[in-house]
Amino acid sequence: MTFYITILILSVLVHEFGHLFASLLFNVKVKAFSFGFGKILLHKKWKGIDWRISLVPFGGYCDIEEGLTSENSLANIPYWKQAIILMAGVGLNLTIAFVVYLIHYGSIVQGIYIDWNFLLFIINGDTVINFVVPLNFNMSLFYISFLNFTLFLFNMIPFPALDGGYLVIMPLRRKMGEKVYRYLISICFYVLMIGQVVLIGVWWLLK
Repeated sequence: MTFYITILILSVLVHEFGHLFASLLFNVKVKAFSFGFGKILLHKKWKGIDWRISLVPFGGYCDIEEGLTSENSLANIPYWKQAIILMAGVGLNLTIAFVVYLIHYGSIVQGIYIDWNFLLFIINGDTVINFVVPLNFNMSLFYISFLNFTLFLFNMIPFPALDGGYLVIMPLRRKMGEKVYRYLISICFYVLMIGQVVLIGVWWLLK
């Protein structure tokens, strides 16, 4: 269990490091990078970034400057650069999945096929998994690739507060106005958090 929790935390952190590196590449200000969520336990400012260790150790976050009136802001760079920064996290997750596919199965196509069908198995609650497990199947490698693959898919959903949602609304930000934009992001964030709690609760009850 410790292994799986550690991989989950590292996969989320890798995702956030992707946003961090891409932001620094395009000279977009990064206000903070945190290991964990919630109350800040320790922090130190270095190279203009507030590096934090927070109370809840499940992943972390990269706090990027994005205000329309701020200098070195995500909102004030060309859209193609915004897209690279927003995609950098899922890009690293997908790269990890592809590397593990090659190590584990010797094929990216087979890896995607196995992970996609297993995801459908979880969502639909089917009793039959539509793929043949290879002879060299390793549960730990499968978990690493599946987790990073699903992080990629989940974050690409075009829902504001997820990377895919930001890709859609960033070009519309100036037209909708800052207040509407902030209001929309806040609502969607809370909907996302509540939705995840509800889904986990339903899954737990149906176990």
